[in-house]
Amino acid sequence: PMNLSITLLALALTADLKVPDGFVVKQFAGPELANDIHCLHVDAKGRVVVAGRGYVRQLVDIDGDGKADKAVELIPPPADGPMGLLWEGDTLFVT
Repeated sequence: PMNLSITLLALALTADLKVPDGFVVKQFAGPELANDIHCLHVDAKGRVVVAGRGYVRQLVDIDGDGKADKAVELIPPPADGPMGLLWEGDTLFVT
């Protein structure tokens, strides 16, 4: 069978988290890069964007190890946490 992996952005993994056989859960980024995440979007190019109160950031895995190494601020800080993100081509829609 194909060895599939789910990479989740998680601040904490719990023992109660269950995934189907053949799947693996790995932490992609910790609170130092993105804390209190309201929403997450991964587009067709693999770009990971997260938003929370006062930020919209792209999380970047520079060295290809499956973990984010840096966070890039994408827009000026919103007053409240966005509730929706969508990449469409090179445009990021934030709601």
